[in-house]
Amino acid sequence: MDTPELDKLLNKKISDLRDFRQNQEGLWQLVHGGYLVCEGLIRSAAILPELTMQETHRVMMWWTVLDYQMESFFLCVNRQLDVAVGALRTASEWTRDLARIGNDKAKMTMWLNRTDSATQKKYRQEFRFDDSDDLEKGIHVLYDLASHFGALGHTRTLRPVKCVENGKYVISDVPDVEVFKCLEIWLAVFYPLQAVCARRFIFDRKSQLADPYRHFQNMWNAFDPLFDAYRANLRKQNADVIGALYKHGG
Repeated sequence: MDTPELDKLLNKKISDLRDFRQNQEGLWQLVHGGYLVCEGLIRSAAILPELTMQETHRVMMWWTVLDYQMESFFLCVNRQLDVAVGALRTASEWTRDLARIGNDKAKMTMWLNRTDSATQKKYRQEFRFDDSDDLEKGIHVLYDLASHFGALGHTRTLRPVKCVENGKYVISDVPDVEVFKCLEIWLAVFYPLQAVCARRFIFDRKSQLADPYRHFQNMWNAFDPLFDAYRANLRKQNADVIGALYKHGG
């Protein structure tokens, strides 16, 4: 059975992704490198011998965090910025909860029952960001940003981007600069989210994960100066979301 309208929508999304991949080769490769080392690290953790119940659960959550992050990336490229930021917020929330569970079986049980009315209050009290930790503090700031993204314009607001037929018609779309502003948020938390997910495993199983974790750290170190250059370019366009956030006290 033909589905021309749905197929047209699908083809548009695929076309947007391909155009971005072609026009933003460096950024695409940067994201690919991060995904590659993170996937490798998670896979290495998943096949560790004699995983405890809590470790197995954290691996599942870790995979989910990465899935949310990558879905957020593709949504952003497709200019669905509000949904993209929402997925990133969920990734931050799951990372926070993974960190709180650690090796605590009772905390894992609480998390599994967090929607029960008898558990909700205690869950909200105990599953909080640890702002004394630099990585979690940064994730918390960006979690709050994602929770209030409308204040910074990260909604799917259409703006005039092109005139056709001598100005008779105006084509509206999400401007490129809004996509790059949203990607700034995405890039800023990519490695911190993954590092927090990995931390308990590295503490407990350092020797067994030494090689994949070294690859992860090397890629992160290579990423930092490239991200600085990306933000410098945004500042030239007065579009540095993170800089504006911290300038005004977060």
